[in-house]
Amino acid sequence: MNKRAYFFILDAFIGGAVIFLTLMILLNSDNTINQRAREFSEADEYLNFLDQTQIQDLNNPYVNTLILGGNISDTKNTIIEQIHYFHYMIYEGCATQACKNYYNDTARTMLANITQGLVAEKYGFDYLIKDSEANYSIFSKKLNELTKARTVLVARRIAFVPINKTRIYGPNIVEVKVWY
Repeated sequence: MNKRAYFFILDAFIGGAVIFLTLMILLNSDNTINQRAREFSEADEYLNFLDQTQIQDLNNPYVNTLILGGNISDTKNTIIEQIHYFHYMIYEGCATQACKNYYNDTARTMLANITQGLVAEKYGFDYLIKDSEANYSIFSKKLNELTKARTVLVARRIAFVPINKTRIYGPNIVEVKVWY
């Protein structure tokens, strides 16, 4: 084999390797970008689910128990509206501490049951209601401590709920935090 053919083959091999490596790097970086974009929209997707899903559309044993027990009267409320109604009962609707504790436990247990299959085990989750006075953490799943988390994703919505079709409670800010 003469020298020119040898260098041509070597040059073609090096060029092919460079093209192959470039394609591999570009294809793998695209997956990383899509993964990041999906992670950043995760908190917003959870909040959209809570904001757009009506109680009547849930297939949850605990929620069905609340409906049958008369604790949820309007099944056309969304999950956020129902949690907001429980928040109203805790801070304005109940006169006794036992009543406040009951609605606090009901809201917490309802969110725990609904998010159990929704939020992956590797994520921490926090549902807050913010008003002009304070922040109220309704439910928090802290598998990883929030202060030690690598990434914290936050989504917010304005929420209100009609009370007895004559009054509106709110508006307050509902905040969902997801971290890992």
